[in-house]
Amino acid sequence: MNVRFPVVALAALLLSAALPAAPTISGRVTIASSGNGLAGIDLDVFDVATGDSVAIVSGGISGTGGNFTMTLPAAGTYIVRADPGRTDGLVDQYYPGSFLASGAAALAVTDGSALTNINFALPAGVVVSGRVTAVGGAALDDIDMDVYASTGELLTGVPARTAGGGFYDLGALPAGSYFVRANPDPALDQFFVTTYFGGSPNQAGSTPVAVGGGNVANVNIVLPPGGSISGTVTDGAGDPLANLDLDVYDANGARMAANAVTAADGTYDIGGFPAGQYRLRVDPTIPQGYPRTWYPSVYIEPSGTLLTVAVGQRTTGVDFSLPRGGVVAGRIAAAENDAALADIDLDIYDATQARVDFTTKTRADGTYTIGPLPPGQFFLRADPGLTQFRAREYYPDTDSFATAQLVSVAGNGTTAGINFSLAKASYIAGVVTSNGSPVAGVDLDLYDAATGADVLVPGDFTRADGSYDLGSLPLGSYKLRVDPTNTSGFALEYFDGKATRDTGDVIVLGDGVGAPATNFALDAGGIIRGRATDASTGQPLVGFDLDIFRSDTLLRMDNGAVTDAAGDYQFDRLPAGSYIVRLDPVNGATYLTTYHPSAPNAASANAVVLGAGATVANIDVAVLRRPAQAVGWMIR
Repeated sequence: MNVRFPVVALAALLLSAALPAAPTISGRVTIASSGNGLAGIDLDVFDVATGDSVAIVSGGISGTGGNFTMTLPAAGTYIVRADPGRTDGLVDQYYPGSFLASGAAALAVTDGSALTNINFALPAGVVVSGRVTAVGGAALDDIDMDVYASTGELLTGVPARTAGGGFYDLGALPAGSYFVRANPDPALDQFFVTTYFGGSPNQAGSTPVAVGGGNVANVNIVLPPGGSISGTVTDGAGDPLANLDLDVYDANGARMAANAVTAADGTYDIGGFPAGQYRLRVDPTIPQGYPRTWYPSVYIEPSGTLLTVAVGQRTTGVDFSLPRGGVVAGRIAAAENDAALADIDLDIYDATQARVDFTTKTRADGTYTIGPLPPGQFFLRADPGLTQFRAREYYPDTDSFATAQLVSVAGNGTTAGINFSLAKASYIAGVVTSNGSPVAGVDLDLYDAATGADVLVPGDFTRADGSYDLGSLPLGSYKLRVDPTNTSGFALEYFDGKATRDTGDVIVLGDGVGAPATNFALDAGGIIRGRATDASTGQPLVGFDLDIFRSDTLLRMDNGAVTDAAGDYQFDRLPAGSYIVRLDPVNGATYLTTYHPSAPNAASANAVVLGAGATVANIDVAVLRRPAQAVGWMIR
């Protein structure tokens, strides 16, 4: 018997046979304390690749007994969250059992696959509540409230807004420490400063909220008056760009708490900020394909225009036109065996050697992609961390800008094959203190222990906390010196507590071996000064070199001095001790090497005793003249 299918039905049948079966995720939601199933709990799915919430086709809410099955749109990698209602008193949970999205497991599903036992056991949580007011006490309604974990992670599943009287509540939260922020929206003419509990505009200065076994009340926030910045972001053709993130930094480079995303028409309104000057940056994601750009159209923060914000006002017309960006791709491997090097930082510089606002890290296989970058030419640098024990190198495998090559980037293009082979390297790090307090801004000098050659390294000044690190050093042996300024009041010092290079300890850097505790405790530096004159005439001697030695060992110090126009000299940055001073003549035919006060050799010189941080003056040297030589005549 012949069976005839309608053409449309046959086409539909063939089409359905060709389509892959949709993947599913199933599991159960229960109460942690009892194990009872929970019906009516919302399940959210997020695409790991894009970070966007996935529209669930079916089964997005737990049913009888807490069971659920969700049909996903396509194969991919997802994270899943159980999201109870605010009145349930239960804590949000990411699979498997994490309150924070950062602890979620990435679930890979393929066409037709069925992931089962994706279960949730929801614990009870508590509520944080308070009130938001303006300066002066006026209640502020409809203010967006954000809460962050102690790690700084935004809790997207705990939204809230202030209601009548400025009151709000956030929850449910598990025990822990949190940061709470009131985030006014300038698009609603809420011209107030984004403020954390404790009165700070930034998380670092805010007061954490401790959550324990019970609800926490009176987490009140007062919002100072502020202003905002608005404009439009378009592409090179003038078409609006939606969903682009914007960030704001103050004139000192500190990032402000507020942020914004462009609307469908490319417009944005970001605030609020105290009256002052700010730099604004558009910060697209890599998939969006546009370069991170500072207003008006630059890629280095200091080159961005400072925008003035006034209280209660919008600074308008701050528009961006973004070019399509390109990317640079390559691989970073070990020089000795081509093994992949993961998690290596990449930095990028423009043709003027100015640091550009892009960075990335290598993947597990050593590959990387950096961008999107604006069209142009750039230097790339592989910048390993200290404990990765690899050399810092510019492309192509060189140690300086002078020998580096520029890499060309085109819009919408990929410049591939920008590879690095990093040699083994090591580091020296430590802390410089004096009387237990950190010493900031002190220079450090590094020398090859065998040759005495000066080794130039970046980052050779101590930070505010006295710490320093000298990285990307070739394996070998070194001597390290702290070199304070003449006016610092500290003495020159070699590691470990030595006064001269000859006596300084040798620091050996081997394969995988660093020197992480190369610390200095600086002593007060003293001064010896005096004048050099001609012993016969008393006239000052100008431009003569002087050396200084320890009187007990005759060990020459690094410190040097030269006489000025009055014949005066000064040795500074000397540790306490006993010294002898020697003048070395520049005109050997006229003057002899002379020690203080007017001695021909060290044995007959006068020693100078110097206390810690003291000054000893009038250590004069009367320089001896070379005797006239007799001249003989031959008479024929």
